[in-house]
Amino acid sequence: MKIATVDIETDDLLPEVTKVWCAVVKDMSDGKITRFTPGNINSLGSFLNTFGTLRGHNIISFDLAVLKKLWGYEYHGEIEDTLLMSRLQRPDRRTPSHCKGSGPHSVKAWGTRLGHKKIDHEEWATYSPEMLHRCEEDVEIQCKIYDALIEEGSGEGWEKAHKLNNKLFTLLQKQAEYGFLVDRSLMDSSIKQLTNWIKRIDHACLPHLPIIRQIEETKKGEEYSYVKKPFLKSGELSNISKKWLREAGLQEVIVGPFSRVSFRRVNLDSNLETKNFFLSLGWKPEQWNTNNAGQRTSPKLSKDDEFQGIKGGLGKLVVKRFQCKQRASVIHGWKGSIRSDGRIPAIVSGLAATGRARHKGIVNVPGEGAFYGKIMRRMFIAKPGWVLVGTDSVGNQVRQLAARMGDPEFSSAVLDPSKDVHTETQNRCGLSSRHIAKTFFYGLIFGSGNEKAGRIVGGSAEDGRRLKENVFRGIPALRECIERLTNDWRKSARKWYNKKYRRMEWKDGYIRGLMAGHFG
Repeated sequence: MKIATVDIETDDLLPEVTKVWCAVVKDMSDGKITRFTPGNINSLGSFLNTFGTLRGHNIISFDLAVLKKLWGYEYHGEIEDTLLMSRLQRPDRRTPSHCKGSGPHSVKAWGTRLGHKKIDHEEWATYSPEMLHRCEEDVEIQCKIYDALIEEGSGEGWEKAHKLNNKLFTLLQKQAEYGFLVDRSLMDSSIKQLTNWIKRIDHACLPHLPIIRQIEETKKGEEYSYVKKPFLKSGELSNISKKWLREAGLQEVIVGPFSRVSFRRVNLDSNLETKNFFLSLGWKPEQWNTNNAGQRTSPKLSKDDEFQGIKGGLGKLVVKRFQCKQRASVIHGWKGSIRSDGRIPAIVSGLAATGRARHKGIVNVPGEGAFYGKIMRRMFIAKPGWVLVGTDSVGNQVRQLAARMGDPEFSSAVLDPSKDVHTETQNRCGLSSRHIAKTFFYGLIFGSGNEKAGRIVGGSAEDGRRLKENVFRGIPALRECIERLTNDWRKSARKWYNKKYRRMEWKDGYIRGLMAGHFG
């Protein structure tokens, strides 16, 4: 089975691409280089079909996607995408210091690591020999990337994981190409409705919002600056006074009352002023920005924040305004992504450092129970005669946990369709709903602290600690499993001192038999 490393150069990125200028294909069996230019580029597809495996960096989501978009070409052999391999083996790679602005998994970053600099090229409107040379050099770098990744993962059993990952992202690319059909008219009417609600809330709230004092002059240090000597000894205006009057469009005559201090209401379109207003009402933020020392600096306005602590009609109205504004912003973003065929591409752009999928375009659509969630979900539709079907795995993470715990009673609750582990948690902890119990349980197994656990159930840090202990007492194998998995993970992890938070941490660990690349 012959293997080829492939790279193409085009006139634009995938969404706007109209032409393939050139391509370079390297036969890995004998090292032979085949070049394609505007004169013979149309024979590229048939040439690629002579190989059993194609290898390239982002070959699934760019090179082959471009050929399918422009020529309708589809390759049916094996694919080895080194970008996916790089992300899967080490999701949290760091970008080399000389490659700022490029991703840590990019050809440029890898070329820097391997001592083979990627050639810069800026002109894509026309073909040039320099473009072909860049393409050929990229192929050479990509060959080195593959060799480096194989060496890096040697002995870790990545082969099956990489094959599965390439198949997965081949399907995900088809998902992105197909996209989701959307109801544009519902989007337009929803934005109009949300905007109207914001105006109505503003009309009701404005007279009751706190007043902010404003001093017109700029502040330097702790002192406010102003024109200390507006007049010369002759009685004429100084040059700085004349300049200020000229810029303000005023005559050189000072007449009438004047105050350097003015007053206005809180500006609800300002995130900073909105956050300060919420804090004054007793808001307990769920997320915070931090400085390099790990100290909290300012709260984050999150779409998922439940704004605990805010009471009273005014505060709740302003919270609702923020939610309206956030939802309208999301819908505006969706509208901007609609293609000419009326669809939005559902793109999985790679893996986060945690190993979870990173989405682009359509991200975290609110659930039906969330504010405006039901309407936003109705925006995704099927074409006439078709039905939109949603699927989800049942208790995926809980099933993996049960397999590791070895507790027959817990496993029975997970596998028996007549039982429900989250209802069991609800009953054991005396929680008000299954939804809260589910959120609490996942928070517990993913390491939430006492304060976070307490907030989930609407209580204090002490409530969180007490409920966590209740669960551990009721399911002793759970605590043992968490401790065992933590210790197993740390055995393979790298220990380092986090200067930001001033503590020892671990990273890049794995659990054999549970994480990709570590089976057997």
